[in-house]
Amino acid sequence: MMDSIANLKLQIPLGPVQHAFVTSTALENCIVGPRQEGKSFGGWSAIALHASRQKPEVQPCPYALCRDTRENLRVSAIPSAMKWEMSSKKYIEEELWKLVRTKDLKRDKAQAMIQALRMRLWVEMKQSYKEIHLSLGGPVIAIIHLVGMDEMKDINRFQSWPLAGAWFEEPAPAAASDIGNGIQEVAWLMALSSMSYPVDKPRYQITMNPPDEDHWTWERFVNRLEGERVCFQIPRFENRKNLPEKFHENIERTMRSKPDMYRRMVLGRAGFVQMGQPVAANFDEEFHVSKERLYPNHYNDLYLGWDFGLNPTCVGVQQTAQGHMNCLFALMGENMGVTQFIQNILRPYMNVHMPKLQFFHIGDPQGFEKSQVDSFKNPVKIVQELLPGGWRSGPKEWEPRRQAIHDLLGERHLGRPLFLMDPLECKILIRALRGGWHYPDLPKGSEPSGPIKDRHSHPGDALAYLAHVLLRQVGASQEKLRVRPMSIGRRMAEAMYAGR
Repeated sequence: MMDSIANLKLQIPLGPVQHAFVTSTALENCIVGPRQEGKSFGGWSAIALHASRQKPEVQPCPYALCRDTRENLRVSAIPSAMKWEMSSKKYIEEELWKLVRTKDLKRDKAQAMIQALRMRLWVEMKQSYKEIHLSLGGPVIAIIHLVGMDEMKDINRFQSWPLAGAWFEEPAPAAASDIGNGIQEVAWLMALSSMSYPVDKPRYQITMNPPDEDHWTWERFVNRLEGERVCFQIPRFENRKNLPEKFHENIERTMRSKPDMYRRMVLGRAGFVQMGQPVAANFDEEFHVSKERLYPNHYNDLYLGWDFGLNPTCVGVQQTAQGHMNCLFALMGENMGVTQFIQNILRPYMNVHMPKLQFFHIGDPQGFEKSQVDSFKNPVKIVQELLPGGWRSGPKEWEPRRQAIHDLLGERHLGRPLFLMDPLECKILIRALRGGWHYPDLPKGSEPSGPIKDRHSHPGDALAYLAHVLLRQVGASQEKLRVRPMSIGRRMAEAMYAGR
């Protein structure tokens, strides 16, 4: 009987990304994709392959399968294991009948193999559903311990637990109501410290829907990819043949009303677990983010939008000859003053990418408040000393800034969006407009006085100050925008030097 799956490519139905994930020899593996695209199926296949490769004397190999709660383990992990066994056996049966049809296998022998295949369990629940014993028609090759991370003390189980590997299923929360749930990164680190079981190489894996872009899994496997870490992203529709006919149509219709969940669960892209309404409700990433890089025109002026504080932020916008507004970069410092930000981040960047442009500064009116360190200087003076150029303050009130963002994103010019962002240099601004910059989630009937102040509000505010001043020079913000490409530069220069 075909009681080995050493060659998973032939004997278990795997898509291209699933196969790469299952056969990966990296220490830390993560597979991400939309709903029902076969992530858990790949997870079980990977554990089975890893355990089957080990020497008989170290089998059964111990693994930990972790979810945020014991209840989620019960309703997801156990059914997914049984589904994996049924689907794999069904596929093997189909392959055997193909061999019969091509006369490469006798019918009676195929029937005997299928009978034996059906008789032997691959997945068995043990220890009151606290363990899953995995076999492939023969001896048990893996013991998977089911671990719910309901409390911090559950993490301590890894301290004296030799493992051949660990599997974290859906460690990121799915919705705002679950924002305090999920599994913490410290649990992953503790699991990694337990890889002392004598296998050829431990297997650590994560299977999940795309998380919030700030979640530790995305930071670890995408933004800080290093060492033996690898991330596999399943494209939408790869698992179409194994799903009901109208599955994708139905889930798309269901999720359309929740843009944040639609992006992550349907499109399979990282986004934000939205906790309130986005400020930039009319932002469309397909519409406002350029498909190609945007480069500065060295003959036109550069408008710099500023937000101050301990996260000083600068957004650079340049108007094209046709009158469009290209956002070339968005940079932010963390836990530093404006002097350090300009000297260590902004000016080195501009010296490389746009060394000879003339600057006009637009920004936070609180930039005129005196520094607690030096009463003779304020952020605006520092900006103008280090990057000479005129200054205009944006409005202090929230409503005109909100309206400016709405107008900037809502206007088309010559058949194209008036405002367009560079796809690489504006990442922090794109994340803010996508939903990171949002209002507090208040009781029904309550009106927020403004958005939540956090790391996403800084690039948003910098753009809002800039948008209000630029659009006011172009046309009335409550009326149809009147873009005048040839006159804006002169009018802006006059306005800049006219004072605040």
